[in-house]
Amino acid sequence: MYAIVDIAGQQFKVEAGMEIFVNRLAAEKGAAVEFDKVLLIDADGAVKVGAPYVDGAKVTATVLDDTCKQRVEQNGILLSTKDGKIREDVNIKVVRFFAYLHDKCRLNDWKDLEHGVRAADMLPTIRDTILKSFTDEEVSLLEKACRYHTTRHRTGNPTIDVCFDADRLDLGRVGIVPNPKLMATEQGAYYAKNILWIDNLNSNKSL
Repeated sequence: MYAIVDIAGQQFKVEAGMEIFVNRLAAEKGAAVEFDKVLLIDADGAVKVGAPYVDGAKVTATVLDDTCKQRVEQNGILLSTKDGKIREDVNIKVVRFFAYLHDKCRLNDWKDLEHGVRAADMLPTIRDTILKSFTDEEVSLLEKACRYHTTRHRTGNPTIDVCFDADRLDLGRVGIVPNPKLMATEQGAYYAKNILWIDNLNSNKSL
């Protein structure tokens, strides 16, 4: 038995017990999630096709890990490192928190250019909790990085520009090969040019 289900704007063929990679899932590791946009169910040859979705059908799952945030964080650390040390001109705390917050308010993986604005607008609600240890300057850097990461090329601020490129180097997850000319930092351009984008050998998309 299998089903075809729409998750975050992408279609997946799923079966009981299988593991899949889903982008931009608004749930934490270990959370139980349900998806009710089931397009088709094949129960050993008995096929139900939705119009567009199958009435009453749903797929349940458990979030095993949040690899997207981890990759962006790893990219940020890589871009912030020089000669084995974190660069003095980059605030690594801001970079690491950016990885976990910049897409927190994304609605889908494609046509949602306002998600950065929503993430930036969310920050005041966590200023006294999650961001309690942040200075006002650090909050300002994080706010600008979240707000503009989808709409600006670069800012000239090393911390914000590292945040931009940390996210751009993860575009392979949606079949887009990062364009070195559109990276915000020299390090980002270098990695965009020299990394072998194995997952995208058949893609001609570019940022």
